[in-house]
Amino acid sequence: MTNSVSPKRSVLVGISPPSKNLWEKGHIFANVVSVEGQPICWSATNYSLTEDDERQNALTLILQAYFDDSEEEVTSAAIVRAVQREFQTHFPKEDFFVEEWSTAPAPIPLRPIEGYDKVLGNCNFDNDTKQNEAQAILHEYGILCQRKILGSEEISELRQLADRAIKEVESAITKNRPDIRIGQDSFVFTEIASRNLERFDLRINAMSSSPISLAAIEFVDKHIRSQKKVESLLKEVLGGNDDESIHEIDCDISVIYSRSGAVTQMWHSDGKHQEDKKDGGWNDDGWRTDLAKPYALCLFIPLIDLNDTVGFTQFWPASHRNRDLVGFGQIANLTNATFDGVGKAGDAIWYDYRLMHRGMCNVSKDTLRPVIQVVFKQKWYVERSNYGTDSIYGNNNGTGNKT
Repeated sequence: MTNSVSPKRSVLVGISPPSKNLWEKGHIFANVVSVEGQPICWSATNYSLTEDDERQNALTLILQAYFDDSEEEVTSAAIVRAVQREFQTHFPKEDFFVEEWSTAPAPIPLRPIEGYDKVLGNCNFDNDTKQNEAQAILHEYGILCQRKILGSEEISELRQLADRAIKEVESAITKNRPDIRIGQDSFVFTEIASRNLERFDLRINAMSSSPISLAAIEFVDKHIRSQKKVESLLKEVLGGNDDESIHEIDCDISVIYSRSGAVTQMWHSDGKHQEDKKDGGWNDDGWRTDLAKPYALCLFIPLIDLNDTVGFTQFWPASHRNRDLVGFGQIANLTNATFDGVGKAGDAIWYDYRLMHRGMCNVSKDTLRPVIQVVFKQKWYVERSNYGTDSIYGNNNGTGNKT
């Protein structure tokens, strides 16, 4: 990106059929540098290939331009016209189709040309090299996959804890709030929240009066935090420069579960960017130089195998870099920039708390989809936005909150 532009907006320009000359030799980057005398710039690293389902799945190159939309002459449509003129002038015999795909007030993360599989991988942190690679991937993309963080016996134990927690809390709802239709109504309590049909977020360690809470905490300490590779990842990503920083990290433990009939969520992030901290900005390497460290890191562990039938969590890799991407999640669908969190029971996905994602629908006949979520966080951070303040156990006269 050149220093002559102070971007305030990005635009995705689709070009079909794609040509390697367009991005490898930088023809568009070098020749379309201004619109109506006002400078624009192109991301040299953030481009992609995808299929255009409105044009019979035509393979399309997606390039991204940054511009200052406070200048009236510079619009996304004007940039598309400039690209069209460039083709007409230099490639008059070739039939290129050029159109605007989307626009946003931040750089838009796109799927790498080679896809996500090689980039995100399945990392077991089995040596120092892998450990460093894992940290780098998590920093750049906000997400990391790990195979078999727990074995079958540990998953069985954890499933029993989750089932007990679900039964106890839902029984408390039925007893203390009989007006709530579980699976139909939206509600938020200290221990559990439901914002979508048949989808629930049960915070096990908030069940302070139940032995299940202590059992869950002990399980995480014994089987997850005790793993050397986990402790090292937490220290490097969330901690400081000294060994004592690991003691400034605590966690919340939840079971996220969806029953048959659960619908697909809206795109969202669990946590916001801190107001006094920088995001990745407009530079292509801003995620490396400017983006503040995360204050929380989420660990997802499915208790059953996840697939298209029972559903999974879908992520938008690299969307943790910019705070202004919130509300623009549909661009991930449009450009095929999504990553599907499918996997086996006991596998794990780590993700930055600021990363955008959504739970997908459960279209099974009667299969519960339980996923353990452990939010590792700096101790100063207290989760206030995703749960309510009243307890379902009636500690606040049973008032609760039905939304």
